[in-house]
Order: sequence, then C-alpha cells, then structure tokens
Amino acid sequence: MVLDHAATGLKALAFLVEPKVEHQEMPMNLTVTGHHVDVTSSMRNYVTGKMERLQRHSENLFGVHVILTVEKMRKKAEATIQVAGTKLYADTTEPDMYAAIDLLTDKLDRQLIRHKEKQKAQRRSREPVFE
Repeated sequence: MVLDHAATGLKALAFLVEPKVEHQEMPMNLTVTGHHVDVTSSMRNYVTGKMERLQRHSENLFGVHVILTVEKMRKKAEATIQVAGTKLYADTTEPDMYAAIDLLTDKLDRQLIRHKEKQKAQRRSREPVFE
C-alpha cells in the first residue's frame, strides 16, 4: 500500500512482514517513509531484512515505523518500535543511507535487549521467596 502526502512531500509504504521462523508469531507491521527521498524497492527490502532481525529478541513487537531522510549530504534513518508496554526510538545520521540503516538496526537491537532484560528483572523481583 502506498500512501502519498503531496502537500508534505512524504511518501510512505506500509506492508506486513511475515517472519521466517518455525514457531507461530504475529506479523510485524512495518512502515517505511521517505522524507525528501523516494524509497526504492531495494531500500525497502534492505530495511525489511534488517528489521526482521529484531523479532528474534521480542515476540511482543507490534509495529515499526522507519523514516529515511536526506538533508544535503547527510542521510538520516530513524525508527519507532512499539513493544508491549513501551515505545523505543532511535535515529542515526551517516553519509551513506545503507550505513545509517545498519547503525539504526544495531541501536534498536541493543534497546530491545535492554528492555527485555529489564522485564526479566522486574518479574524476578515480583516472585515470592519461599523459605
């Protein structure tokens, strides 16, 4: 599905990503938006491949919104992830768009791991201690 916002210069592509995992998971809602840049199919496929990597850390990953921006010689990638209980945000600016997407994925990966560890620690602290 292509959403065109002519007044703002934004084009958004929304699609569902089916995970390639043996156990049953809900599909992740992934939206890729370009600001002052046309999102090509190769960019969209690259983002899709990188964002699928994030699903192995959390089965409660509901939606991902990625915005790719070009400002003069800087390429910026930013993303918001909806996880059960919170939203995670990361952005990065690089001279190459694909490098920006790589660093963005690494940042989101670290945030998801940290979020998952916090949830585990909270569950452990709520468990009653039997003596």
